[in-house]
Amino acid sequence: VPYFQNTIIQGSSSDWYDLGGIRLLDENGNVEGSWGASSDIWTLYALYATSSEKTNLLADKLNTDLASSSVCGYEWGGVYYADYDTTGWVIEGLAVVNKEKYATTINKAIDYIKSNTTVTTTGWITTDNVDTQSQVLEGMFAYDTNSLLNDSYTIHPIDCLLNTQLSDGSFPSGYNAEYTTAEVAKTLGTYKNGSVFEKAKKAY
Repeated sequence: VPYFQNTIIQGSSSDWYDLGGIRLLDENGNVEGSWGASSDIWTLYALYATSSEKTNLLADKLNTDLASSSVCGYEWGGVYYADYDTTGWVIEGLAVVNKEKYATTINKAIDYIKSNTTVTTTGWITTDNVDTQSQVLEGMFAYDTNSLLNDSYTIHPIDCLLNTQLSDGSFPSGYNAEYTTAEVAKTLGTYKNGSVFEKAKKAY
């Protein structure tokens, strides 16, 4: 975030430049060096937290991306991969920027997740995948906590997440236990206190 924070402060009213003078965001919301929504979303969070005038430009771009298929993802090695983790991030990003404006797209994405996973019956978005579970739930909490808490699930997805906690307090991970545990803590913090990015904006 400090890098993007400096970037945004340096930006003019017509262009957004990094410290080397290279434009990173064009007039259509395309981010230089993008890997897709999975990297663009972190740029959006930085723009939002610093109240940049470019926030809506990138949010509109991500909204269009999500609306087209209800799932976002990333590109690696010339191949595009759609994934629910990124989709959860984008749901949160759009929700904090303007949940009313982007409600149709967000609701469509949440409905897609419910229809194309077993979350409503097993409670899992991807079986035993704590990372994906926490990312999607964080996005849903940021958008509408009451809806997530009170929706109809055979086994509630929050219970699935909490029940994976290990005796030392950490959460199992397919990547890195410290990272996953921090992500779960952020998800639960979003439930209790709202999105951390909203807090960052108020503190900036």
